Amino acid sequence: TPTLSLVGTEVINIAPTSNLTSHTDYQACVTSSVKNTAEKKVAPNCYFFTTGSAADTAAPMIVSLAPTNNSTNLGTNAEVSVNFNKAINPVSVTANSIQLSAGSTTLPTSISFPASSSTGSPDYTRVSITPQAPLPPSTQIKVVINGVTSEAGKSVATTTTFRSEERRVGKECRSRW
Repeated sequence: TPTLSLVGTEVINIAPTSNLTSHTDYQACVTSSVKNTAEKKVAPNCYFFTTGSAADTAAPMIVSLAPTNNSTNLGTNAEVSVNFNKAINPVSVTANSIQLSAGSTTLPTSISFPASSSTGSPDYTRVSITPQAPLPPSTQIKVVINGVTSEAGKSVATTTTFRSEERRVGKECRSRW
């Protein structure tokens, strides 16, 4: 029996309690007995996948991070975007594993997975970090990623900084990748 956990309000993480057999077809089905947070039954659906030939033992890598390290002149509403080379375990992405700080103060953020342009479902190779309040102006902001893991439990870590300025930037001008 797999372990089930809720990630946010829209994702159910299904973690097998043992390794799956390689080159095997599996299905995971959500039945109509599952209810959303408003206590309404969800539409039943089945998801199919085939396992690969070997366990994934490589740690995820960050392929891009915006703002880039040592960026300056960013608005107080700058968002942080991280792209990974492979899907990451959404359960590992928390306010503790990705943090923004100004000096010794950890800044409150919202973390989300942007939707894939092809499927509309969350894309677990991308993470958006949005400050819940304007960043302190004229301040070096540190981004620490530590504890984000792949589905295989391999972790990635990095630290980067950028500097905010005393202005807000319109949505169309935000630092984006």
